[in-house]
Amino acid sequence: MSLFDFFFPEEAQAAHLRRLADATTASNMRARVNAVRMDASRESNQKRIEELEDEVSQLTIVVEALLEKSWLQKLLRLIYATALRTVK
Repeated sequence: MSLFDFFFPEEAQAAHLRRLADATTASNMRARVNAVRMDASRESNQKRIEELEDEVSQLTIVVEALLEKSWLQKLLRLIYATALRTVK
């Protein structure tokens, strides 16, 4: 207990309550700022996930086309090789 508390108990109590209120207000403000940041981060992450899903879809089409082309080339080589054996 300080001398201020001893000689001016009402003012000391008011000062203490003011400190508590300021701390609570600051804490609430920090919590609100963090909530807004989390929401923004969540939206940003969701947008990035959608972009990645689009990229994966496009890459899937490219890989399918490459596999199909490779498969067709192998098939054509097989047909060509078979035709050469038949001609000889």
